[in-house]
Amino acid sequence: MAKKVLIGIVTSDIKRYCFGNLVEAVRKQTFKDFDVLFVDNSEAEYDKFIASKGFRVIKDLPKDTMINNIISGRNIIREEFLKGGYEYLFFLDSDVIVPEGTIAKLLSWKHQLISGVYLVAKHVNGKPYPVPCVYKEINEDTLPSRLLLMRLSRISLSRLYMQGLAAALYTRMCSRRSGSGT
Repeated sequence: MAKKVLIGIVTSDIKRYCFGNLVEAVRKQTFKDFDVLFVDNSEAEYDKFIASKGFRVIKDLPKDTMINNIISGRNIIREEFLKGGYEYLFFLDSDVIVPEGTIAKLLSWKHQLISGVYLVAKHVNGKPYPVPCVYKEINEDTLPSRLLLMRLSRISLSRLYMQGLAAALYTRMCSRRSGSGT
């Protein structure tokens, strides 16, 4: 029987510096009914390092941009989520260290889609200010932002990318609606 949650992490060898902290944070989650899947898109053999630590990892070929690496990796994770019989998918950026009760808290809200955004320092006149690290790539047929959450389950991750999406939790029912991901 599948675990309830799949934690999906797209990574590359440039994130090796925080791997230990990431793994420690994942292992400290109070909710324990989960599997972890890494997708490695680096040219180096970082996937072998991840596998040596006891994690399932899928190697993805590097793409032309960081955004395309993340999109491709998350689509691979999404497919594994749908094939695996999980109820929830938790996307986690490989350089974001979440508090120990993160999954339990997100699940307690009982929503189909929950997302979390982290802050970065934006320098204005030499002084840093905290700002949300989110943007969306806009195509002619992308959705207006107010409809984004309502319609996310109907569009492919390749048509929408939110940089800095620290965590996104999708229910299986919500993800099934999107079909093949196109």
